[in-house]
Amino acid sequence: MKASQLEVILEVAIKNNFPVLIKGKAGVGKTDITTQSTSRCIHTDGLPFDLMVVHPVVQDPTEPGGIPWVINGEVHKLPFANMRRMINATRPLVVLIDDLGQAAISTQAAYMQVILQRELDGQPISPFVRFVAATNRKEDRAGVAGILDPLLSRFYGIHELDLNIEDWCSWAWKYNMPASLISFAQFDKDLLLESKPSKDMENVPTGRTYASAGKQQNAGIPKGMDFYIYKGAAGEVFATKYISYCNIYLQLPTVGEIENDPLGTRMPMNLSEQYALMNNISAAMTVKNARPLMQYLTRMPAELMAAAMVNAGKRNVSLMTSPEYTQWAIKNANYML
Repeated sequence: MKASQLEVILEVAIKNNFPVLIKGKAGVGKTDITTQSTSRCIHTDGLPFDLMVVHPVVQDPTEPGGIPWVINGEVHKLPFANMRRMINATRPLVVLIDDLGQAAISTQAAYMQVILQRELDGQPISPFVRFVAATNRKEDRAGVAGILDPLLSRFYGIHELDLNIEDWCSWAWKYNMPASLISFAQFDKDLLLESKPSKDMENVPTGRTYASAGKQQNAGIPKGMDFYIYKGAAGEVFATKYISYCNIYLQLPTVGEIENDPLGTRMPMNLSEQYALMNNISAAMTVKNARPLMQYLTRMPAELMAAAMVNAGKRNVSLMTSPEYTQWAIKNANYML
């Protein structure tokens, strides 16, 4: 399932108080998508639903199940801070139970009462509370032994999230990842889509590790340290390929040259160079320079021009209201879809 599809399902589940479980490999974006879906659910007070993330992998059974305590000669279970917040919630609260499959069996069992019966030893969970759980898969080498079948049956749906390049690129534009990184992800899709869990202590290409590389690139990498930074972020293969790809940028026409002479500026013939330049143009396109940049893009293969225009619209929403962009979108509705 794509991230954009999961977001729709999550919004429906959250609004209707249907508990759901998301599974997928590490770094695919399960937590981020739940956060984004929660932020789009608006309460009657005009504010987004609240979100609380709990980590059962570091909990023992008393945290979701309460700690036994004697009060006036009777034994009661007293809630910890997170559980107390669930009991006392007075506005919508989405509780994300993260990394559930890594939790101890006894801790998983304690959550069965919370999710299905919605109570803690007779103390009801607030009707404002919604539950979403997330887990890696067994094959991801993330310490997942499994989830109890009785707990699985508590969820209205179990949805597997797959990494989708275009969804990741949409996220990357929104959060100002480097244009070169977005271009590289689109150019070498297999590196990201077909990465396997590491056999040793080394990061591998995932949506999360690509983002880590991008954040460090934006912060500024000391001279001569780029290979080590990128290797640490997403592995040696990523570092080698990405640095080679970034070197292509040094040979490309500048956006200023294209603006001044869109029909005369050199057009690279190598596909990797065209991909890199396409994303440079996407990152630089505004309402003011759209006309000359679009003229230049008409000299590229139609698919690359379409990718450039879609990326530019995602990065700069105001661009989509310009006459040039609107006219192009009408003529190329199949690419927009």
